[in-house]
Amino acid sequence: MFTIPEPNEPEYFLSSFPRDAFPVYEWTERPATLPGEAWTTETTHRDGQQGGLPLSAEQSLKIYDILCRFTGESGAIRQAEFFVYRPSDRAALQGALERYRGGAPIEPTTWIRATAKDVVLIRSLGVRETGMLASASDYHTFHKFKPGGRNQAAQTYLEALKMTLDAGIRPRLHLEDATRAPMDFMRPFIENA
Repeated sequence: MFTIPEPNEPEYFLSSFPRDAFPVYEWTERPATLPGEAWTTETTHRDGQQGGLPLSAEQSLKIYDILCRFTGESGAIRQAEFFVYRPSDRAALQGALERYRGGAPIEPTTWIRATAKDVVLIRSLGVRETGMLASASDYHTFHKFKPGGRNQAAQTYLEALKMTLDAGIRPRLHLEDATRAPMDFMRPFIENA
């Protein structure tokens, strides 16, 4: 196994993310090469569950149907990310999966935290892919994990990744707050992921 340096105090990158001001971006150049193809992953079915009143299964499916009509055969929207924490979330996902199997253009996927408990939740839902939230900054790894620290976070995420792969589900690891994550955490974690 690998070792990630474990500092006594978290690194908050206060020069770029001051506590009393807007973030300061120190780069100004656009990347020299851009991908030849771009598409959208629809997040209403997860973001919408966090931003006020949760969507009902019927509302979720109506949104899914509208988005499918909108994207048509263009491939502009390829996937829709669904939470699966409430029974109505899972009902919406199942309805969208049925539509997808019937020819709808947007593939329903799930969005979970990168934890073993959440992988257990999605194993039997019939999805081919899942987004997995892995908070990468010291703010998250020191304050969200009990016990906290980079190594505990990395082990939790890697265990969830392995379980996901073992279940035959393709993981998409989303490194939340990576702009504030120290490279001595990110580099070995990414190499092992």
